Amino acid sequence: MTELLEALTGAAPGAPADAVVRDRELLEVLAATGPERFDAVADAYRAALADPAAVAAMTAWAARFEALATVRPADPAVAELAAELAAAGREWFAGAGGGPDGGDPTAWEAFLAGLAPAQRRCVELAGREWAACAR
Repeated sequence: MTELLEALTGAAPGAPADAVVRDRELLEVLAATGPERFDAVADAYRAALADPAAVAAMTAWAARFEALATVRPADPAVAELAAELAAAGREWFAGAGGGPDGGDPTAWEAFLAGLAPAQRRCVELAGREWAACAR
């Protein structure tokens, strides 16, 4: 996991610091879902990191996600970003096992608790599509 975090940080040096922390926390939650599932997600991340367009998109989304900390959950920007993240998940993480469901619910709730209300709503909306990512 350390190698993957270093790759994420190195691929997008302009990403907000909070985004790197969130990536680490999310990867830790995903690691708790089991090694096979984590390995599939890690492989999908590595493939995305090899694509400059994907890295640029992820960096932009990270900045937009951090900006959600200052808006209301009903702000249209929340649903807009969630839809974009869900579409990216279907494209880049197809077959990777979806989201963190099936792992440690306490770890997932702790991750969500660290988010601002609009960020949490964004994750919840995008998460509706995670099951589709596994197909």
